[in-house]
Amino acid sequence: MNVFQKLFPFLALLSFLLFIGVVWKDYDRPYLEYQRKFKALLDLKAAGASRPAEFRFGIRQRWIKELGIADRCETCHLGLEDPRFKDDPQPFKTHPAIAEHSYETFGCTMCHGGQGMATTLQDAHGPTENWYRAIYQDKFMENSCSQCHGESIQNQAPVLYRGQTMFYEYGCRGCHKVGTKPRTEIGPPLDEMAKRVKTDWMYRFLKSPKSYLPLTKMPDPLFSPQEAADVAAFLLQGPGPEGTVIPGDPALGKTAFLESGCLACHTVNGEGGDVGPDLSGVSSKNYPERLFKIIKDPTALWPEGKMPVLGIPDQDIRNIVAFLTQECTGPALDKSTVAGQDQLVRNASKDRGRELVVKQGCIGCHAKIEGVTEIGELGPDLTTFGAVHISFLDFGHLKVPVKDRTVPTWIYYKVKSPRIFKEGLKMPDYYFNEEESVAITTYILGLKGKEIPASYILPLGKRP
Repeated sequence: MNVFQKLFPFLALLSFLLFIGVVWKDYDRPYLEYQRKFKALLDLKAAGASRPAEFRFGIRQRWIKELGIADRCETCHLGLEDPRFKDDPQPFKTHPAIAEHSYETFGCTMCHGGQGMATTLQDAHGPTENWYRAIYQDKFMENSCSQCHGESIQNQAPVLYRGQTMFYEYGCRGCHKVGTKPRTEIGPPLDEMAKRVKTDWMYRFLKSPKSYLPLTKMPDPLFSPQEAADVAAFLLQGPGPEGTVIPGDPALGKTAFLESGCLACHTVNGEGGDVGPDLSGVSSKNYPERLFKIIKDPTALWPEGKMPVLGIPDQDIRNIVAFLTQECTGPALDKSTVAGQDQLVRNASKDRGRELVVKQGCIGCHAKIEGVTEIGELGPDLTTFGAVHISFLDFGHLKVPVKDRTVPTWIYYKVKSPRIFKEGLKMPDYYFNEEESVAITTYILGLKGKEIPASYILPLGKRP
């Protein structure tokens, strides 16, 4: 008897066991365990009924012809339409508000994401290889609303609407294209800056914008001290303030300031509105000559600005300038600190400053930067970014579990901490909090560029 003959019985047994394993795997699908559990719950809820609960084991599939979607989610999510399961855990829990978005019209993955044809938890929910849409976390769910409702969304999808609003209010369009939406410069023009602001203030503001204006929409460019000095030197080239302002009376200026209703829009030392910038430290920023011009005719300096021409008499304006100069000085700085910052800017390189202004895409938010003709829009086009495949996104040195390596997670981290993935990235930091980051992520996820049948495109609250 040769070696093969001796091994043959064992090989035959092994082959038989492998065959049985394959057959059993095909027979005892993972979803059957869920269905057996659901059947037991169904029997309990039907106890006392005149006839036993009916239940069919097997795959359940919906084909949404208009959308080209085939969903098998109900193979496991078995209680979606049964109100008796409203308090049960997933995957049997009743789906809320189903009347407005019926399964027959929308299916499941149209709104929830995930791989509709899959019948295992991992493949259906993702992330999984070669399938870009893992199921959306609840906090990002509203991104799908924009597919049918576009940008008519407001309080019925509050997270998406907030993200959409913030995206444009914070000037994201200045760096990122979104379809054919026009770019709007949300920041003031930066021409003739040497006539407008003080050198030490410019340096400090570039280093930390929110230290001066906590509610500013300008992000932190994360400049090093030398980079901030270089950019300040470039922006402040040119002649200084012109003429002089005849000194006014601070006491009368305070009265004129209050009677003119300035606190309706501006805050001073914690009191007032937030439509316009906080003026608590305005004299540390602007020269008196500039303050006079701003108050007299703000539209001449920045036509796109919101501040109206108030028609205040010149002498009252001089008094207001005197009041602001005396009372709105901001945090006290010792003379040596101010002198050191001035000297750092004077010794800085204007050429390096220009390179940084171009590299950071400052023109995307600020018009009229002397010596800069580039148009901004340096960031990636976001028109269809919500449909990007995860393989195009790199988490860099950030340690993220495989199950969380999804497109929503990547966008969220990028929005919340733009340079978290690696050194050398250009996007500035807005210091968005958790809710703000979720909202903007939700809006970007909704930018899929996907064509939806015309019958589905309706204002929010109306049904197809």
